Amino acid sequence: LIRLTVWTVPTLTQAPVPVIARNTGSATLSAAASGIPDPQFQWFKDGVQLTNIVGYVGAQSENLSTVGTAAEHVGSYFVRVFNSAGSVDSAPVTLSVLFPPTITTPQFSGGMFSFSVSESAGTLFSPGNVPPFQVQYSSNLPNWLALTNPLIFTNGQFRFQDTLPAQTGSRLYRIIEP
Repeated sequence: LIRLTVWTVPTLTQAPVPVIARNTGSATLSAAASGIPDPQFQWFKDGVQLTNIVGYVGAQSENLSTVGTAAEHVGSYFVRVFNSAGSVDSAPVTLSVLFPPTITTPQFSGGMFSFSVSESAGTLFSPGNVPPFQVQYSSNLPNWLALTNPLIFTNGQFRFQDTLPAQTGSRLYRIIEP
């Protein structure tokens, strides 16, 4: 009895997809492959082979996860799937990390409040790419209410208008991402 095993070069059955993560969590890139013998996995970031160092788990597995997310995780990733018959690389995908923006240059003019947002690595604002920020106000710090007027983004500035009732003293404002 002769047994013949035909080795096959791995084939990606699930390619990694781009991931956008908040800096308050973790992110996972996943891939799946088939081949004979069973394929092994090796992840790369910006062309450099990853190991299970601080900040990553699963560098030699189907799922690469970050331990937390930070600026150093932003980049281009691909996975190399290999066995004795050969190897195949996935197309590169990006991992973007969203960081809380810093509000700068607040101004009030003609009943319109405006402010700029300093962007962090991985966070890009444009008219079509603005997080669903919500403006809240408070006359007494424990209680916050949503402002019903929309937040407008034009020319790199966020703006909102608040019509204060005559009896209202001062108001505090905060911008949150629900």
